[in-house]
Amino acid sequence: MLKIGLENIKCLSYHGVLDAERANGNNFIVNIHVWYKTKTEFEKDLLEETYDYSLLSNIVKEEMAVSVYLLENVAYRIINRVASTDKKIKKVYIKIQKPNPPLKGDIQYSFVEIKKKVNR
Repeated sequence: MLKIGLENIKCLSYHGVLDAERANGNNFIVNIHVWYKTKTEFEKDLLEETYDYSLLSNIVKEEMAVSVYLLENVAYRIINRVASTDKKIKKVYIKIQKPNPPLKGDIQYSFVEIKKKVNR
């Protein structure tokens, strides 16, 4: 099984329960990993032998652009959409961080982190 991923994707998004969060937005940080089954050791060095990083990046950016109250909602939407793109995908992990959440105290970020096995 092979694991690929993208780390620290920055997305200006409008997620949160408070009106100010949804009006002003925040620079969220997304990490996403994909595990998939492969039968090759990439001797041919062909793009179609692996998962397309640009597809992964585009899915994250498109889903993060849809405003929601809960990070859990957008995280599962991203996972499910990524999982549906290729039958070789066996597991997807995502972590979405919200820097400086609107809470009392000095908090660097809040986050949601999900790892989901894909059953086929």
